[in-house]
Amino acid sequence: MQFAQKDKQTAEANIGTRCNQQLDSQRRPPSPQDRRSKKTLLQTLIDLLGRSCVEKLIAQFGGARIWVPVRSTPEGKLAQVLGAEAASVLCSRFGGDYLQVPNTLVDDNVCLRIAELHRQGCKINDIARAVGRSRRTVFRLLSKKITELRRPARSIKDPNAPRDNQS
Repeated sequence: MQFAQKDKQTAEANIGTRCNQQLDSQRRPPSPQDRRSKKTLLQTLIDLLGRSCVEKLIAQFGGARIWVPVRSTPEGKLAQVLGAEAASVLCSRFGGDYLQVPNTLVDDNVCLRIAELHRQGCKINDIARAVGRSRRTVFRLLSKKITELRRPARSIKDPNAPRDNQS
């Protein structure tokens, strides 16, 4: 009886340790390397399903949070919208989970158009109407483009070259 109780306590302690380790690894902030290599959900969907299927998905469910079943059926909403094969692929990747479907496909043409209209002095409301996006999206894309432009290009320097000490 004592051995059984001791084994049970040891097992519970091991389970608790493993759960805490998993939680700690989930809480660990991603490294800069991880942040650079992560794809957006939109890019993942395009790689998985193809652009035309993603456009169909956005047209039907854009901006909504949908439940993706574990298995796709021909009568299911996803199979009707995307086709049986694409729905099956989506279910194999995201099955049993919720999926926040993006509102729109953001492409470089929209970003360039927003930047050009902004350079011309158009108001944010006018830009949003012209490109069919929200004010918030226009602000976000403008700040993204500005930070990309401000980032200095990294160059490989000769380690033996003298340093400029301007202090």
